[in-house]
Amino acid sequence: MKPATKRGLALGGLLVIMGCGLGLVLKGLNESIVFYVTPSEITPAHCSQKIRLGGLVQQGSIKQDPQTGVWQFSVHDATDAIVPVQFQGLPPALFQEEKGIVAEGSFYNKNFFQAERLLAKHDETYTPPATSSAEAQSKTPASMRRAHESH
Repeated sequence: MKPATKRGLALGGLLVIMGCGLGLVLKGLNESIVFYVTPSEITPAHCSQKIRLGGLVQQGSIKQDPQTGVWQFSVHDATDAIVPVQFQGLPPALFQEEKGIVAEGSFYNKNFFQAERLLAKHDETYTPPATSSAEAQSKTPASMRRAHESH
């Protein structure tokens, strides 16, 4: 076999292997992509795939079944489109009415959104409860802390 033919076969084989690898990577990425939508942006196409539903928890909608532990609530957005959501598990500490939430999951029978995971959204001024008292202590002048501690 001529050297040029050997090089051509090696190059062709390398291209086939690289193409297969690229195809596997793209397939994996496509399966792991999760779109973020608000209640007013939901289309019938979203009903058959995993998505992240974002919005505010509707006032007065949070209910928990004490026997099953299933949480039910509704998510709305600025256009007042509403999506009923169900979640089995422990919600995040910041889960409250009229607060931001991102629910990851999919639609169940097109009647409600079945969340597998909840993420509570907070504003940029959030400080965890454990650090709030420590931060307040550090901002208090030392002379005032000593006077307070002696009482």
